[in-house]
Amino acid sequence: MGGKAALLLILGYSTILLTVGLNFNRVSSSASDNSIDYFETTMAKEIAKSGINVASSNISRDAGWLPQSTPYSYLGEDNLAITVKDTFGIKTVTSTAIYGDKIKTVEVKIVSASFSEYAYFSDSEAPAGQTIWWTEKDSVWGPFHTNDVLRVTRHPYFDGPTTSHGGALIYKTDALADAPSIVGSYNTGVNIAIPTDGIAGLKTKASSGGFSFSGQPTVFMQFAGDSIKYKFNSTDPFTTVLATDLSSNGTIFVDGGDLRISGTVEGRWSIGSNQSVYIDDDVTYQSIPDYTDKYDPSNDLLGILAKDNVVVTDNAANSSSVNIHAAIYTEEGGFHAEYYDTRSVSGSINLIGGITQKTRLAVGTFDSVTGASKTGFRKNYKYDSRLMRMVPPYYPSTNTFRILSWLE
Repeated sequence: MGGKAALLLILGYSTILLTVGLNFNRVSSSASDNSIDYFETTMAKEIAKSGINVASSNISRDAGWLPQSTPYSYLGEDNLAITVKDTFGIKTVTSTAIYGDKIKTVEVKIVSASFSEYAYFSDSEAPAGQTIWWTEKDSVWGPFHTNDVLRVTRHPYFDGPTTSHGGALIYKTDALADAPSIVGSYNTGVNIAIPTDGIAGLKTKASSGGFSFSGQPTVFMQFAGDSIKYKFNSTDPFTTVLATDLSSNGTIFVDGGDLRISGTVEGRWSIGSNQSVYIDDDVTYQSIPDYTDKYDPSNDLLGILAKDNVVVTDNAANSSSVNIHAAIYTEEGGFHAEYYDTRSVSGSINLIGGITQKTRLAVGTFDSVTGASKTGFRKNYKYDSRLMRMVPPYYPSTNTFRILSWLE
């Protein structure tokens, strides 16, 4: 090989090696850039998650907590912004973090675990000195809890997770004759206290953004779709107002008097009294949900709250069953039928929703031999599955929070 050819060969090898070197440098540089991008993205995401943890921790201690208006400092940088928006008790927590030139946002929806999540809840299963039984024609679909023992006869039916603090199953005769049918788990030793300030909380919300009646011993109220009718004497004509004009936050409260209700509910409402609430006729949703479907599109939801009792009135309208679509809450009393032990046999209480009560009260009586109704109502309680994700406005909380959604 001549000198000229050797020189060309050397130059060719040099060019190849130079090209390989440049490509190697590019790959190394790209890998370095990717590594930096990954690190900064990960750090931004973790800082944003830290913001969610900060907010959640504070909200668990103080449900009304709001973040500071200026960015939070993380690793010496003002690089974390947190916002909290409350919509009917569902809090949307948004945390946005910056690290390097990367921005990451995490959004979480959390809700205070509510007593409305229960199909049935009682602190005590009967007033002192009395015994109330779950019977063969009683059925509850959905989460069930009592802080008492469970008294059963002739195989009542419970379809859903069932818990009690007292633990024991008390049979009227024996297990063979009376054992309940429980579809789902049965766990004992679980104690959940009813709050003492749930009704006071509703009163506060009704006085700020809602509507509060005061100075009236009785308020008659009828839901009429997008309107609400009310009056103060049974013989008076109703006053009709647009529901959203009466209350912008979905709360109505009677301070110092009883509330008597009926009608067709549109939208989300919590209504209550620091005395008792009487159900004078059907209270139903305009868009009746499929109670088995957690994601049913109906937006109608009602909470009925009373300091004392929620009562099914003894009248002609309720003489052959009553339909109630609501989550019912009684803080010091219970849910019962007026004159349950003397009124005629009145069919069933057809409930779509749930009941939380301090003390279980009776809705009827039955023949202990045949199981047939003697007075009052049978129970036909269907759990509204939407209550696992929807809460009536400002419904009392169990003082714990759960995550509805997490978006990164």
